[in-house]
Amino acid sequence: MVKSKKAALKLARTSGRKKTREVANNPFEIHTNKRKHDILGRKLKHDKGLPGISRSKAIKKRQKTLLVEHKQKNKANMFIDRRFGEYDEKMSLEEKMLKRFTMEKKHHHERHGKYRLEDEELTHLGQSLGEIDKFEDVQLSDDEDDVMDKTEEADDVRELHFGGFLTKKRTDDEQISGKHKSKKEIMEEVVAKAKIKKHERQMAKEETVTLTDKLDQDWKNKRNLISLKAPNTEEAVSKVDDYDIAVRQLAFEIKGKATDRLKSEQEIAKEEQKRLEKLELERQRRMRGLPAVAEKPKHISADDLGDSFTPALNERVMLSYQDGPVSDMEDHEEEDQIRSDAENSDEESEVDGGEEEEEEGDNSAAGDDNNDDDEEEAEDQDSESCQEDNGSDLESDVSNDAMEDEADSEILGNQQQQQEKVQKEKTEAEVVELTKEELPFTFKAPKSFPEFKELIKGWSFKQQLTIIDRIKACHNPKITPANKPKMEVLFTTLLDYVGELIQMGSEGLKMIDELSRHLFDVAQYSPVHSAKCMQQIVQDIHKKFSQNCDRQGGKGMFLGLSELLYLRVVSMLFSTSDFRHAVCTPTMVLLSQVLCQCPVRCIRDVLRGLFVCDLFHEFVSLSKRFVPEVVNFLCGILFMASKKEGPTPQLVLPFKHCSKWRDLLKLQSDSSFLTVKPLPLTTLGESTADEKTTDETRVNSVHHCLSVLQKFVDLYQDLPASFEIFAPVKEHLQRIPLDLYPASVQEIHSVLLTRLNGLYAKSLNRKHLTLQARKPEPIKTYEPKFEEHYEVRSRRGTGNKATNEKQKLRYKYKREFKGAIREIRKDNQFLAKQKLKEQLERDTERLRKVKEIEHMLSNQQAETNAMNRKKRKRGK
Repeated sequence: MVKSKKAALKLARTSGRKKTREVANNPFEIHTNKRKHDILGRKLKHDKGLPGISRSKAIKKRQKTLLVEHKQKNKANMFIDRRFGEYDEKMSLEEKMLKRFTMEKKHHHERHGKYRLEDEELTHLGQSLGEIDKFEDVQLSDDEDDVMDKTEEADDVRELHFGGFLTKKRTDDEQISGKHKSKKEIMEEVVAKAKIKKHERQMAKEETVTLTDKLDQDWKNKRNLISLKAPNTEEAVSKVDDYDIAVRQLAFEIKGKATDRLKSEQEIAKEEQKRLEKLELERQRRMRGLPAVAEKPKHISADDLGDSFTPALNERVMLSYQDGPVSDMEDHEEEDQIRSDAENSDEESEVDGGEEEEEEGDNSAAGDDNNDDDEEEAEDQDSESCQEDNGSDLESDVSNDAMEDEADSEILGNQQQQQEKVQKEKTEAEVVELTKEELPFTFKAPKSFPEFKELIKGWSFKQQLTIIDRIKACHNPKITPANKPKMEVLFTTLLDYVGELIQMGSEGLKMIDELSRHLFDVAQYSPVHSAKCMQQIVQDIHKKFSQNCDRQGGKGMFLGLSELLYLRVVSMLFSTSDFRHAVCTPTMVLLSQVLCQCPVRCIRDVLRGLFVCDLFHEFVSLSKRFVPEVVNFLCGILFMASKKEGPTPQLVLPFKHCSKWRDLLKLQSDSSFLTVKPLPLTTLGESTADEKTTDETRVNSVHHCLSVLQKFVDLYQDLPASFEIFAPVKEHLQRIPLDLYPASVQEIHSVLLTRLNGLYAKSLNRKHLTLQARKPEPIKTYEPKFEEHYEVRSRRGTGNKATNEKQKLRYKYKREFKGAIREIRKDNQFLAKQKLKEQLERDTERLRKVKEIEHMLSNQQAETNAMNRKKRKRGK
């Protein structure tokens, strides 16, 4: 009964709690999770959820943790309690204190016992030190003799000096006999004992060594009997390994020494500029007759006797008499040099002149001193001669003759020096003249074409190229960016110079080829400017061509020699393989218009058209673009040289069947004996004349046409429609009367026909465009997979244990990963709300303070206005 009552009370309490809990929960806040399959009898833990309650719990938890961290962020004056378990709510106070005490004791024990040695037992020679009471018999030295001697001495000292102290008294001979020994006897006895013991030790040691040697010898004799392998008495011949040889060769190989680093383009340009400036300075000095600038002497130490050591030379100068005292020839040469310098050059400073005058004064003073010394020496000699004997008359005659010979030799020496001086002046004058004719090494960058013309005036064309090269070196933009505008002006100047050279004939055309290299180098300094300049030239040529077409009803005229050469410069300066280029693309359009719209009326038009075809080949040689205008023009040229019998193949404008110029290139007589010569560029600029239209010119034109055609056949042979492109060409080739042409033309004609026949054979292997010959493969489909024994419940645990554990860990990992991402998002949302709340609070507080300040200021202004009104009333 008691148990039933207690159970009833317990049931009532729990039911009351459930009722109150159910009443507390809002039914609209309960979230029910849907299930795919309802199974009777199965209870799920998470079939219902309370998102509102869980959300409030999460917010409270974040307020205790995340909000606190957010408020303490970027603050260093906060006190943080880092004691163990301080923030663990699951641990009680007693557990925290006990754990802290345990950790402190453990930490103290680990640090305190780090250097304790009581736990280890110290030993020496296999014996514990703790078991030894006295250290008398312990041998602490490796030398046994020293140990024994020291032990005996210690015993004697202990017995004689201290009486043994705590040790027992030994029964010696003197105690037995009862006699007392003297000190001398005792010492003799001690020495004798020591010698005996030492001898015994030596004998024992020798015996030990003898036994050891004997044992070693016996072991050597018996070791061969014990070993399994027979002794190898023959020494193996060491073979030289190739690897060792290679290693030694690499070790003794001469290693490459370090070299100077590669210089940048800017450094190279600066060095070239300095070199030219130095050469120009030397040229200017030579032109003015000044001596060359001597290099500064290098410092030589007092004990330096190396390669730079040279003994002092005897540079004595002969003296001469010139209407007065003895003078030095060097002084006069220096004076003459100074006078010539002053007359020839006005650029020397007054300071230099003053220094030279000082040097002259020093030299003249030195000359006077020398004269005085000579006079004193002469007087001394006279006095000495007076003191001596007079001698005979013969001696005086001999001395007079010697003096006359010396005077004659001095006169001859003076004449020779004067001749050398005159010769030197002549050579200096010749050097000055040659230097004036020498080309300067530095030039100013021209600012216009007339200035450039003035700069190159009087110089040969080779020297003009050198001038342009030195202008580029002295004003290279890599030295300083300020030189870039100078190079742009130089580029436009060179373009104008090209136009002037074109008017000079064949010599000017040769000069253009050499000038193109410098034109290309200058264009690289400013590519944008050079492109704009050439673009403007192309536009001007196209404008002129369009105006001619408009005047002649759509029929244009072939470009002149100057225009064609400018277009040739375009192909040399810019990239022709680009798909679209700012300069090359308009140029190609212009050339195609020339070939399409210009009718051929004379032999000059033929040559200009062939030159345009050559230009087109240069433009498309890399990109291999198809240019139908070129093929059409070459077909027309062959039509003019072919027979007109029978039906002629179709022609495209500007060529016509009924044109009066259709037989322009048809030979009038047999020309097989002629030799084909290359056509000069000057023929493009010559005026049309009847005498120029000869069979020789026709043969050269046809030969050039065939060579250009062969280039384009090689270029387009890989195109799928190559045979169709050159089919009209083949028909015109077959109509040319080869028996009238030289052998070289016949040879190139046969080669071309062979190539075109090869294109026909190649075209036979082509296949027509067709639809798919086979049916498309259907998408692979599989039969549906049926399971005879299908179960609704999961089959995740049907594999082995390792696979199940792996799947379980993967499932847990995914679930935890998703949960972590979800929590991080919620944390970010919480922090964003908190930051927004703080910002709103700061804004509200700021607005309140602003209003308060405005209110205070308005009150203050009102008081001020009231006081002013009172003052005005009192004033009235």
